[in-house]
Amino acid sequence: MPLPDAAFDILISQESWLHVPDKAALVSECARVLKDGGRLGFTDIVWLAPLDAATQDRLGREIQTSNLASADLYRELLAACGFELDAEHDLSSRWRDNLVERLQMYRSLEDTTVAQFGKAHFEHYDRAYSHYVDCFVAGRLGGVRMVATRNARAE
Repeated sequence: MPLPDAAFDILISQESWLHVPDKAALVSECARVLKDGGRLGFTDIVWLAPLDAATQDRLGREIQTSNLASADLYRELLAACGFELDAEHDLSSRWRDNLVERLQMYRSLEDTTVAQFGKAHFEHYDRAYSHYVDCFVAGRLGGVRMVATRNARAE
């Protein structure tokens, strides 16, 4: 990140790390720009069960995911970069339910979507999003919230 070292007290991210391919570099950069004692809070989509190559490829193409991580990997990366985990919350069931409702809402707007963007656009999006939601329903994907404190840097 084009930001100075130890410049921030707080960093917050919501459901965006799934789009960053190099998770280790991401967490390292967060540590670099946080002041000692600074707090990092983020939510992200994580895999709950290892994903086969075809599912990873499809999610990458259709949802623009990039190297999805597990909560275990995030814990390891945080510790390796000098963070102490303060809180962790499993958001999987809440997000699953929200995504199922959202899919129904999108489908209820089919006529409007087709009128504006065409039938092919609606069908493409419906296939992609329903696959994504199915991964949550099947317990393959979930959500996590983590809050961590940047420990003092060794001199």
